[in-house]
Amino acid sequence: MTVARIVAVSPDVNRHLLTLDRGESDGVNLGHPVLNAEGVMGQIIQVGRNASRALLITDVKHGIPVINNRTGQRAIAEGVGRLSQLVIRNLASTSDVSSGDLWVTSGLGARFPAGYPVGLTRETTTSG
Repeated sequence: MTVARIVAVSPDVNRHLLTLDRGESDGVNLGHPVLNAEGVMGQIIQVGRNASRALLITDVKHGIPVINNRTGQRAIAEGVGRLSQLVIRNLASTSDVSSGDLWVTSGLGARFPAGYPVGLTRETTTSG
C-alpha cells in the first residue's frame, strides 16, 4: 500500500479524474485500486515516473463489480457523474435490496480486492 496526496483535480465537470503525487518510482502500477478511509475511490489509469492519474468510480465511464454484503446479490455499480452517487442497473424486481444495504467489491475480475466498501443503498423514487 502506498499513501498518496491529491495534487490536482480535473477541471472538466464531466470527468472525475485526480492526479496523485505517487508514480512508477513509488510502486504505483496501471490498474491499482485507489482507496480512502471509507472504501474504494477509483483506479489508476495513467502512471508517470513520479505521478499518476486516477479515474474515480463515480465517473460515467467507470463500473465496478459489487456484492450486497447482506444478501450476496451481485451487480455492477456504475458512475453517473455525481461524486456522491452510483447506480446499479438491471436488478430483478424480486431482488432483496433494502435501504442501508452495504455494497462491497466482489473481487470479480481481480481488479479490486474483495470486501472493500463501495456504497450504501438509499431509497429511490421512480416517476412516470
